Amino acid sequence: MTAPPITYGRTLASSTVTATVDPALPGTFVWDDASVSPSVADSGTVYRGVFHPDVEDYADVAFEAAVTVGKAPLTVKANDAVVEYGVKAPAFSVSYTGLVKGDTAAALKGKLGFDCAYTMTTKAGSLVDIIPNGMTADNYEIAFAKGVLTVNKRQLVMVGVTGAAISYGETLAASVLAGTLVPNVA
Repeated sequence: MTAPPITYGRTLASSTVTATVDPALPGTFVWDDASVSPSVADSGTVYRGVFHPDVEDYADVAFEAAVTVGKAPLTVKANDAVVEYGVKAPAFSVSYTGLVKGDTAAALKGKLGFDCAYTMTTKAGSLVDIIPNGMTADNYEIAFAKGVLTVNKRQLVMVGVTGAAISYGETLAASVLAGTLVPNVA
């Protein structure tokens, strides 16, 4: 008697038992508790059920079958971010796609980290990959997906602006402006 493998987060109901019944009888294999949703650590556990023959002349038969549980796919994607040229990179974050059974990021092990080649001298207009890493899980096969850090131009502001005095009737072109350009601090 065999039960096909299931993926973490699925119930026994998603695993249809097959067996050779002699004599060949039509019928249905039913798990005792089809709502059980085993973890990967439960792989190989034997569960019980009943074969219900469709022919009235035969009685129900109890069965046992081991179930293999595989890891569920999980994508951990770096969220896109934006930074201005010359400014320290922002704190990066991720989003999770594929968590099942009410699991949260707390079901993962390790320390979330990021690889990103951005430096404060990376040219404006650059798109720099943000690649998450460092997480593992007992019940999930993790795929890390990159995000993008967009480096925008940094705005400049003029401070300490002064202009030379002009006389009535002169144009502003005759005035010399003085000041200092500095990066905008937001």
